[in-house]
Amino acid sequence: MVRRRRARVQPAAEDGASGADGGLRPGLRLAPRAAHRRDQPAGGAGRGRAAAHAQAALHPAALRRRAARDGAARAARRAQRAVPAELARLVERTAGYSGSDMRALVAEACAGPVREAVRAAVEAAGGGDPGAHVAALRERDLRAVGLRDFRLAARCQRPSVQPEEVQRYELYNARHGARLGAVDAGWPGDGDEDDDEEW
Repeated sequence: MVRRRRARVQPAAEDGASGADGGLRPGLRLAPRAAHRRDQPAGGAGRGRAAAHAQAALHPAALRRRAARDGAARAARRAQRAVPAELARLVERTAGYSGSDMRALVAEACAGPVREAVRAAVEAAGGGDPGAHVAALRERDLRAVGLRDFRLAARCQRPSVQPEEVQRYELYNARHGARLGAVDAGWPGDGDEDDDEEW
């Protein structure tokens, strides 16, 4: 049975934020989206909600660029030649997107050429059977994914974490959160205690 504490951490790994050792990649920030009050076994429905809403990894520019490039390349090999010239603009416009936001954005953008090809096939069918024309579509019939597709996709896929929300979490953590200062300053007995601090 998965414990709630594990259910809160699991989305970070599913979101591509975890490194090879299971820890978070350097430079990634996590914004909590939900929390459970009691450490009890989570049911299937609870785990599903936690995986969808618990945390979102805020991707730096390099990871957003790779997510867009690789996602478009998987959709169509020709996109590898079309998208890289526009990646800088895309990365700039997706600042604040999490890993799950980028996955949804790429999926929506890659659907653009498919929708156009299907629409053209239906129009080409005229009064005939449009299903046969759609079924005959091949990868070569899809145009490359471009910046326009991402621009249209961004209309329905917005960042799930707003900058103000991140600032609120950072401020709360600065005031009330746990610190690793004891590790940095040395544990008691290491000779690094600050004797000037009054308690």
